[in-house]
Amino acid sequence: MRKVILIAGVCLGALAGKAQDASGKIIVFRGTAGSQYEGEKVVLYNHVTNDHDSAYIKNGRFVITVSFKEPSRYMFYSEFERKKKHGYSPFGILVTEPGETTIDADMENFPASRIRGSKENDLNKGFSEEVGKVKGTDEEEAAMDKNLKNVLGN
Repeated sequence: MRKVILIAGVCLGALAGKAQDASGKIIVFRGTAGSQYEGEKVVLYNHVTNDHDSAYIKNGRFVITVSFKEPSRYMFYSEFERKKKHGYSPFGILVTEPGETTIDADMENFPASRIRGSKENDLNKGFSEEVGKVKGTDEEEAAMDKNLKNVLGN
């Protein structure tokens, strides 16, 4: 009788998981981290889609799966970084469609993590790097502002 109840429970759990995302539209974030971070937690949150989940590193790997609702930026941080620095720098991954994204996690500085499998994220990163090149230093920007004011007569 116990086996029947156990098997029924497992089947119901599997069906509930399928019903949760019957559309088949899911995002899988599959990550790796060094063995020294075994048992540490990686956290995902998204204030637009109201997703919040986490995973513990086991055998140097972690997986977080969420339903795809709309294109959005999913934010990540590591509890290891948060504890070590008494805070964290959020790291965003742009996702525009269901699929799988791979994270080579830098647990001490999550924004330095490497991402594969998200072409939109790669485009966004490239754009941000180019904008950073154009921006210049504070001194260069101050000089440009001064020259602009001189040209405009302000």
